[in-house]
Amino acid sequence: MDLKLLIPTGYVPPVTTKEDFDEYEKFRLTNGVKPLFDGYELYYTNPDVITSEIINFSPVAKKIKVVHCPLTKLKSGGFINKMLQLVIFRYHPQDFYKTARRSFIFGKEIGAKQILFHTTDLDLQKPQESIDFLLALQKEFSLEATIEIPHLAHVLAIAKYFCLLEKSGEPQKWLYVPSVFIQKFPRIKITFDNCYTESSGLDIVSEWDKVSNNVSHIHFSAYSRGKPAHLTPNLKDHSHLVTFLQHVKKTSFNNELTLEISPFQTFSEQLVNYIFTLTALFSFPLFKKQQISNALRHLNSTINFIRKI
Repeated sequence: MDLKLLIPTGYVPPVTTKEDFDEYEKFRLTNGVKPLFDGYELYYTNPDVITSEIINFSPVAKKIKVVHCPLTKLKSGGFINKMLQLVIFRYHPQDFYKTARRSFIFGKEIGAKQILFHTTDLDLQKPQESIDFLLALQKEFSLEATIEIPHLAHVLAIAKYFCLLEKSGEPQKWLYVPSVFIQKFPRIKITFDNCYTESSGLDIVSEWDKVSNNVSHIHFSAYSRGKPAHLTPNLKDHSHLVTFLQHVKKTSFNNELTLEISPFQTFSEQLVNYIFTLTALFSFPLFKKQQISNALRHLNSTINFIRKI
């Protein structure tokens, strides 16, 4: 069984433009016969810039299957901004409920199938109420809610802030262990991120077997200790990912897999990203073009890796 592949769009920070969508769609149709992949996962990090009207009149119209990381606490998304809120701003749990609804409305307008949240996006003072609210939105909009489980390092500071720690000092396991999350909230589907699962010290095949019936989506990338997350896999260093994908293919999983591959994997790529972020206000298109070029190169390598399995 061939896996249905998505690639991320809107993933190259700090802003996304229609030109980004043009580049990704040209890449999808590179060989002119069969598309390289099946669609997109949109990283919805700035709803004031990327509206449903822009999406629906862009080359990626009707091809976005998943809306990722809806804004639940801040006007600009991402983990760093969430942490800034915890440090600088007062936490408003009602923001989750308002922006979750806004994200479902957006997803419906662009024809998406799923809206993806993280455990750390929930109202952590009332997580069960949050899950029930997402399930109600799921029924109202006929869109599936899916929860991605971040890795241990990401949830540690947030768990401390909300007093969600075990006696050992570690975060409560439902925040970062997929199988424990499913035990606590069995009615909602999850996104299985092999990179996050592995970086939390878990065996990805064993963890997959525990949760596969509750998985509606996969995020795929390679992990190497001491390196940035979401790397391009290679057979020399990541042969266990071949075993994992072969294992997934043997199960009943029939949904999409997103290649969540970072554009910034080398020192020079990260440097370009820092420069672009610092100069974004002055609109230096050279750095943006270089970022997209890096992203597409790494994605192409990952597609080749998967197609050979």
